[in-house]
Amino acid sequence: MPGEAPLVEVDVANLTRAEWTTIVWGVLWRGSRYTIPPLVAIVVTVAVFGLVVVAIWLSIGLSPETFERYEPVFEVIGDLLSAAIGVYVFARSLRTLPKLQLGAYRFALVRSAAPPSNGQASGH
Repeated sequence: MPGEAPLVEVDVANLTRAEWTTIVWGVLWRGSRYTIPPLVAIVVTVAVFGLVVVAIWLSIGLSPETFERYEPVFEVIGDLLSAAIGVYVFARSLRTLPKLQLGAYRFALVRSAAPPSNGQASGH
């Protein structure tokens, strides 16, 4: 991109503790905008879903034994919802990773020009 400094490959073995701290803190801090909102969304969704189920159960007068019988269904729905949010957050994080600035460092996606080590052609 025009106006950006050229990429310089950094050997991770040569990074100081302070540089590692900057990188790790940068990933955690900047990543929180992608992890905290989905966490809040999951908590709110589960709470609302739970309240709706309890309200319906109480309004029609079903017993706790009936709820226990359908508990696996609620667990599966919650797991699927959590998985969908997790995949979305993961994909969004991967898209933004190359733009993430960590002080003087940033992540870069680099194509390797080296031939495959197992002798197979690329893409097969």
